[in-house]
Amino acid sequence: MDVDELIDYGLGRETTGGVMRLPDIVEWAEENFYVIETARPIKLAPHQKDILRLITEQRPDGGFRWRNVLYSTIKKSGKTTISALYARWAAETWGPFQEVY
Repeated sequence: MDVDELIDYGLGRETTGGVMRLPDIVEWAEENFYVIETARPIKLAPHQKDILRLITEQRPDGGFRWRNVLYSTIKKSGKTTISALYARWAAETWGPFQEVY
């Protein structure tokens, strides 16, 4: 196993036919993303899981299905936390030279 394969394995990424498959964002979040106020792993509501899986869906060529996403909901419903979760997932799983802003 070379270094790149070892890194991919450690980050939970898969390569299928030369295309990188990213780890499921919901599973990753429930194992790795802690909410500061509770000091516990995040517990996502069913609709949040569906939204996260939808916006991270990959095409057969490995690119994301959606280029832009607009997520709107009522106040105090976790939008900032979901945004932080997505940014951290991207930073930790997309590989080297990725920018999150």
